[in-house]
Amino acid sequence: MLPFSTAEYKDAFSGQRLRFSPESRGSGMVWIGEGWEKVGTWKCALQGEKEILEITYNFAREETFLLTVTAVENSVVAAFHLVDRHDGKWEFRV
Repeated sequence: MLPFSTAEYKDAFSGQRLRFSPESRGSGMVWIGEGWEKVGTWKCALQGEKEILEITYNFAREETFLLTVTAVENSVVAAFHLVDRHDGKWEFRV
């Protein structure tokens, strides 16, 4: 898996934003929406042949998303598509 950028990703549809901490500082992340913010950790894994992104908030709640990298720039993920188990969809781009 290529590394995520430390810049902010923005969803093309909702305007929600994701920020990943630099790898040197662990696997922290912040997901920001209108009037809310979720702070947690993330990891990528393989589920069969599909890559997934697992996000854990407060070590209690976990969400799993099908992850599809859609653009790479300078060996870093520049854009990706997420789908959750309820068919929620996001198109994040730096």
